[in-house]
Amino acid sequence: MFNVAEDDYIKHQDLFPDFLRSTAESYNEYLESHEEIFFMFNQHLKYFPVINSWRIDIFGIWDICRMSVICAHAVYFEKLKDMFSESNISEEIIYYSGIVEYYLENFMYRSFGLLEKMAHAINITMGLGLSERMVSYHKVKDLMTREYPNHDITKELNKFENDCDILSDVRETRNAITHRSDPLSPGFVFEEIEFGPKEREPWENGLTRMRAQVFNQKDAKLDTDRYLDITIKFFFAISKVTGLVFLNILYEIDERFQNEQEHFHGIDFKQDDSNDN
Repeated sequence: MFNVAEDDYIKHQDLFPDFLRSTAESYNEYLESHEEIFFMFNQHLKYFPVINSWRIDIFGIWDICRMSVICAHAVYFEKLKDMFSESNISEEIIYYSGIVEYYLENFMYRSFGLLEKMAHAINITMGLGLSERMVSYHKVKDLMTREYPNHDITKELNKFENDCDILSDVRETRNAITHRSDPLSPGFVFEEIEFGPKEREPWENGLTRMRAQVFNQKDAKLDTDRYLDITIKFFFAISKVTGLVFLNILYEIDERFQNEQEHFHGIDFKQDDSNDN
């Protein structure tokens, strides 16, 4: 990818496996194993083409996220890490730091889109009834918890929220990138300060203390090491939940279809000969 040596990329890509390949293969096999007419007219399988289109879109975004993490990891460990021991900040450090930050930000921007798009697929599959404009990851997760607390999809979403210990840091970082200052750079915060005589003796005008609102410069919320660390952890967490949720969506659709088939196969449509007359 951009500004990353091919050899470095290949060297680091195996650290971030293609977790979603098996899920994609399951969808492709399911598509090939059923007649097209089922996907057009069956009350359950007609949802599959729509879900699969969401799946293809989401997995495409995930591919870009994976490549971004690989690039950030490769540049950091092959070019940047050893430079941090230098006493002076060189142009090379600034250059390679910018590349790492570019890929980390690219991941942060795109990865949350996976969750929002996945919510649309869940909404359609489970019939939650949210209009397209009303769908969001948090709304869908809350509805699933309320309506289907024991469903495997709900369990995977809750595991993702509970097991991902850096999720709050990731959300804060993403919000900072989008709405506030760069998390790797010092920022300014509007604060109220209080000042006055140390012994709290009144000034000539009778005041003892005064308050003022000023901008204070704060240290950066993250350094490059921490930024890379939480990005990598989040990559593995979001890869896991994406793959498992889409497998469970496929299981849900297929289970409904199989139950329908068993129901109709168990019905004897032949009329009793004794009633022919």
